[in-house]
Amino acid sequence: MSGTEILKISLVAIFAANAVLLAAILIIKPVHRRRRDRQRRRRSAYISILSRHLALDSHQVVLGRRVAEDQAFLDAMIDLRSIVKGQDAEALGTIVDRYEIGARQSQRLAQRFRVDTRLRAAVALAELADESAADTLMRHLSDPSPEVRVQCARGLARIRWKPGITAILARFETETPWVRSRFADSLVEYGVMATWPLISYVRASGRFGARGPAAAVRTLASIGDPTAVEPLLVILDDVNEPEIQIAIVETLGILRAPMAFDSVEKAARSEDWRLRAKAASALATLGDESVVPTLALGLEDENWWVRRNSASALSHFSTGVDVLYASLISQDSFARDAAAEALADAGELIAARDRVEGGVGERRDFDLLELVEGSVVTSS
Repeated sequence: MSGTEILKISLVAIFAANAVLLAAILIIKPVHRRRRDRQRRRRSAYISILSRHLALDSHQVVLGRRVAEDQAFLDAMIDLRSIVKGQDAEALGTIVDRYEIGARQSQRLAQRFRVDTRLRAAVALAELADESAADTLMRHLSDPSPEVRVQCARGLARIRWKPGITAILARFETETPWVRSRFADSLVEYGVMATWPLISYVRASGRFGARGPAAAVRTLASIGDPTAVEPLLVILDDVNEPEIQIAIVETLGILRAPMAFDSVEKAARSEDWRLRAKAASALATLGDESVVPTLALGLEDENWWVRRNSASALSHFSTGVDVLYASLISQDSFARDAAAEALADAGELIAARDRVEGGVGERRDFDLLELVEGSVVTSS
């Protein structure tokens, strides 16, 4: 057989394979659509039945024992669980127990080679299960699938299972950034219950890694517990890891704790430009007019981010705005640009234009308009 004949046969085979594949897609697509439509209709029917059960004390849900294996039923339960409160939530909990949803989903979660099945089971447990599923959720925090791990952490937070806090934190340093951020969201759901475990974790791990402790500190910022301020100040003095220091300074600014002012102002003079930049932003929420000289020095910093953050922080204070206007005629072009950007963001650009167009503009109004817009607007 010649090479030409082999090539022709190969092309015919490829064409036939593509034709078969196209035919399969054309057949499977409508089948899949009909399947989704049937599942959608079943879910609507389940929601109707469950809603009648919640609305009428005399109405009882009577469904097959295997209904807990129907994804449409689980979706209906999850939809209702997200909107009901009080006695209605307790009634749904009774249905969860009656149909052994927790036990059945725990069995599905144990199916090693079915990632999609495990993920659906983890979602159902995260939304519907009670403390009886805590051991299962704890075990699968180490599941090979990151999505399953995230759902298990979310489930532990929903039932407020306190041992789950330590278990989640134990994985902080080794997880990918995406999973770690989702784990942090779960810890935020715990609220102040997670504050001291997070602080203990940062104290214990701050000398051995940066990613996990830094994420833990930022989680404290999201929780917003003011009792975290004092221990964070102690850690800030003890730790030498820049990433953790930056996270602490950022968190102290978010928590708006006046007692953190001295430590943050000291950070504004750090040798690390990242810490100086973060401290400048924090001073905007922690300080008063007394921080203006420190922030004014930041306008002359060698790093662009420090200048930018210092300018933005200055715009929060009346005397700081004066410093920014004075910087518009600075010999330092970087300081001029940072000041102009901060003034524009603070709304001063609009006010300056209105004053100039109204014929009452000052010299500094013209300076701002000229620097930002490239030309001076004159009154008519």
